[in-house]
Amino acid sequence: MCFKNIQLFELVKPISFTPKVLSTELEKVAFTSCVATLPSSSSWISPSEEEFSSLVCTANSYMMICLQDEDKILPTTVLKKSKLLKKLGFSTLNTPIQKRSLKNKQDNI
Repeated sequence: MCFKNIQLFELVKPISFTPKVLSTELEKVAFTSCVATLPSSSSWISPSEEEFSSLVCTANSYMMICLQDEDKILPTTVLKKSKLLKKLGFSTLNTPIQKRSLKNKQDNI
């Protein structure tokens, strides 16, 4: 098993739930990819690479869980438009006048 970014925690107080109970609770909030309206998504996945494995892996008296984060990356067209706006001296396009002015400047280039 290989880890890209790992943080280990040791709980000082004993916990009262079993790996099976913890897995059941984590499945309620299992990871799903970013939806169109959200910039990021974060939730639980299986620490094992095996498909359909539990969200909690145990070894000796230790439990391992894995949190996955996903951030939306801007499409290339948005980045190109942003660079063009900066090049033309615009910070944002909030009004129809600014949009028309941008269209005129683009036509001239």
